[in-house]
Amino acid sequence: MVDLSGANDPFQHGFSNSVFILPAIVVVALAAFFGYKLYKSLTEKERKREEKLKAKQSKKKK
Repeated sequence: MVDLSGANDPFQHGFSNSVFILPAIVVVALAAFFGYKLYKSLTEKERKREEKLKAKQSKKKK
């Protein structure tokens, strides 16, 4: 619980910790998702490049 009021305030103001935790979870999940997509894209590009090179080399041997 985050307390926003002082000891002498007649009304108590506060927020539940979930107000801060839920957005943090969403941000971390989005960062992980986009990081994963970037990793997959880069590895796929590298794999295609290697396959193309192998095909070119096998064509040269024949």
